[in-house]
Amino acid sequence: MMQEAQQHLEAGEFAEAEAIYRTILAEQPGNTEAVFMLAVSRQQQGDGDEAIRLMRKAAEQAPENAQVQYTLGTLLMQARKRDEAKECYLRALQVDPFHVGAHNGVAYVELSAGNFTAAEKAANLALTEEPENVQALVYMGTAKLEQEEFTKAISYLQEALKHAPDHQAAQVQLGRAFMAAGNAGFAMQCFQNAAEAQPDSGVVWDYLGTAQYANGMLMDAAESFQRALSLGRTEPAVFRGLAECQRALGYEEQAEQTLKMAGSGGIGKAELALLRAELMIARGIPQNALEILQHFEGLGIDLMRARAYEQMLETDQALAAMQPRVESGEASPAARMDYARLLAKAGRDAEADAVVDDLLALDEPPAMARIYRGTRLARAGDPVGIQMLRELEAEADLSDVDRRRVRKILASALDAEGQFDEAARYLDGLGGRLSQAYTVAGGVAAANRELRDAGSLPAGERREADGELPSDPVFLFAWPGSGWEWLAAGLGAHSGVKLVADKPATQAQRRALISEPAGSDALAQLSAENAARAAARYWNDLRTGGLEPGSRTTVDTLWISADMLPTLATLFPDSRVVVVNRDPEALVLEWFRAGYADLEDMARVYADQRAGLAAYREWLDLEFIDVDGEALIAEPKVALRALVDDLGLDWESSIDERVSELAKDMVPPRGTWEDYREALQAPLAALRGDSEKPGDDS
Repeated sequence: MMQEAQQHLEAGEFAEAEAIYRTILAEQPGNTEAVFMLAVSRQQQGDGDEAIRLMRKAAEQAPENAQVQYTLGTLLMQARKRDEAKECYLRALQVDPFHVGAHNGVAYVELSAGNFTAAEKAANLALTEEPENVQALVYMGTAKLEQEEFTKAISYLQEALKHAPDHQAAQVQLGRAFMAAGNAGFAMQCFQNAAEAQPDSGVVWDYLGTAQYANGMLMDAAESFQRALSLGRTEPAVFRGLAECQRALGYEEQAEQTLKMAGSGGIGKAELALLRAELMIARGIPQNALEILQHFEGLGIDLMRARAYEQMLETDQALAAMQPRVESGEASPAARMDYARLLAKAGRDAEADAVVDDLLALDEPPAMARIYRGTRLARAGDPVGIQMLRELEAEADLSDVDRRRVRKILASALDAEGQFDEAARYLDGLGGRLSQAYTVAGGVAAANRELRDAGSLPAGERREADGELPSDPVFLFAWPGSGWEWLAAGLGAHSGVKLVADKPATQAQRRALISEPAGSDALAQLSAENAARAAARYWNDLRTGGLEPGSRTTVDTLWISADMLPTLATLFPDSRVVVVNRDPEALVLEWFRAGYADLEDMARVYADQRAGLAAYREWLDLEFIDVDGEALIAEPKVALRALVDDLGLDWESSIDERVSELAKDMVPPRGTWEDYREALQAPLAALRGDSEKPGDDS
């Protein structure tokens, strides 16, 4: 009879199957299998409550049946009864410690609760039993992603898709991992695959829109955000993404309508103001954010004001915005830590310590307060601070995000003590994020590589200056660790400069506008009229983002690749390129300290970019301005004074003030690349294009 009922169930003939199960139970009330299958039938018909009631009965009848306990846990998890579900999974594991499904169940519970280290542990136990278990690989990848271990997350999720190419959750999470690692192109492909499989998922369309936006595909991104909204995905970020696309495309009225729609969709006026202000801060124009917030009050408003003031390097104003909220007790522990950090930045160390003391006195002091105290002591050379940080780093329940932060601080403190081998050990645990400069250099305008040794641009038309557009911008060719932050800070303080220093997403859309056309054929076919249109789109993007320069010199800090230079020379023939040069070995050490992934390939790409730059400089009719990165870091004011002069500007005291403000947070490291030679063997060899050990004279 059970076999007959199973056949009916598999055929979707639920009434017939249930009639048999109930007949069996009338004769054998203790038949656990019949109760179990009756629960499965009710669950398949959408009657979750009855399915849970029946499965509880089965679990009571057979407490030593791991599969029943596991299935009850799954039904409870579907009903969002997380704690009860976890208890069931743990009971299943008490009966059968090797039950892969129960380990995965625990992993899922912990992920949903935000306990990512615990989720990783559970998924790892499942993988110990079944190394190719797809669900465990997905949960492990997701846990790594949430802990910002992007390279490892990508590896696990790709392995899951190797075994189950159509696994939708793996596609979505892999897209998120690529996006977080800075590879928006791969992320977009993952989300496109997921959208084809889940066309009714607003979440997936939201993710796809975000990736398309980061790739500069504004029309496609706008359509994806609109699709997400139509499917009920009405979070503020979706409205913000759609409005940003519309603004970048020059549709100001539509962007404003989108924000009004956000307000009519249940978002209040204050929340709408926060949404607009966040857009302005993301575009690097905090003054506009303050204007938007001026008629509103509230905790969130004041904290956003503080963010805007901090971006403007107005530390005292940022503190004034936060102080009433901190003193009233409204601010969260995280906001209070931000307040303490700003106090320390303003030189008010005693007040900062008092705020941290209050946080450390809580029953569960936040990790950031403990990290702050240990860091302060370690930087002062107090061994107690280093010991505090060592103990923190070893705590099992410390989040991986905080653990990497502690490792970075420990490495810095040990470097200052001359303990370079131990510092390298902690730095080895940082790798995971991809450099934006590296991802841009690896693919943007790659079609121009054929022009490196061409000796001249293809015989096409170049844009002529017509007076309708602003003067061509100044672009920056620099890599992380070169000291470009000093350059941006100093030039950003000059009244005659409009510094464009926005987030990677808005940089990507602008970069897409000025990295095409690429390749000899495309550039040869480009008309002066179309080149002018492309340049106009660039300036329109800045204007719609509130970044129009007026009569000022535009300095755009977006990451560029060497192979973008022929296209830039075609679209902006009078532009200038500031090249920040630094000893390549020193750069590799800075990447190691920053925790970048794929250092060996990053070094290889950097060497290729330097070769490309040298080739283009031989014949491109662009003005290149060299800045010594070593001097910029050692004596920033001296190097900046020379650069300001090269740009035809006058020196201003505001640059002195801004650089002095930035210097407060800078602690120069002690070790050189030679002190870390052993840890950096592979990337240093890649710089030289060989496999010999760096420094090997044989």
